[in-house]
Amino acid sequence: NRLVFPAEDHLIASSDDRIYYLEKMGDQWIPIDSVSINNDLLFQYERDTLIATSAIGSKRRNLDIYTTTTGTIDYQFDITVPEEIQSVCMGNSQCFIGYFEAVVNNIPVVGAVEVYDKSTVPWSLVQTITPPATPYLHDRFGASVLLKEDILYIGSTQGGVMGPSNLGSGSVYMYENVGGNWQLLTTIDSPISDESKRFGHRIDSYDEYIIVGSDM
Repeated sequence: NRLVFPAEDHLIASSDDRIYYLEKMGDQWIPIDSVSINNDLLFQYERDTLIATSAIGSKRRNLDIYTTTTGTIDYQFDITVPEEIQSVCMGNSQCFIGYFEAVVNNIPVVGAVEVYDKSTVPWSLVQTITPPATPYLHDRFGASVLLKEDILYIGSTQGGVMGPSNLGSGSVYMYENVGGNWQLLTTIDSPISDESKRFGHRIDSYDEYIIVGSDM
């Protein structure tokens, strides 16, 4: 298994080509249902909602939404974004999808995060977050997304202070929800001025800490 999401009475796990719904019977976990997936899968599971990426042509541009309320993995609908999906997360009745090389309102930008309201079916797009500063050629805004305690963190692995090759060392942008709209709160820049580090490649949390990884 590559990824495992435990719930109260069941388990969601993935292999190279499938996602499995398992239930515990005695001292064993038994597969009840499964769906086929792409090998370069990104997926998340929260409160009977499963989201998993799928490809359009050669790019991972689709996000498929499933429910598991019946004890099986049931497809509901899908969301297509302009470019390849790099990160996904869910929380507070919203879903966040980060992707690179986007075009928003006919203006080319280098990465974006789309915010969807999960209370509607299908989910409705409520906001598109783009880089808060003038983007560089390869900002990679949306490389990672994390929602923790009502703060949204977005990684931009070559944003921030520009280096000698016109690439940034990486930044993490922190947003707060003000009146239903995500607004920039502050920015965490890479502590090392080295554009090869790609600070913000991954973001995770532990207790009250935010952990930011680099892709070296």
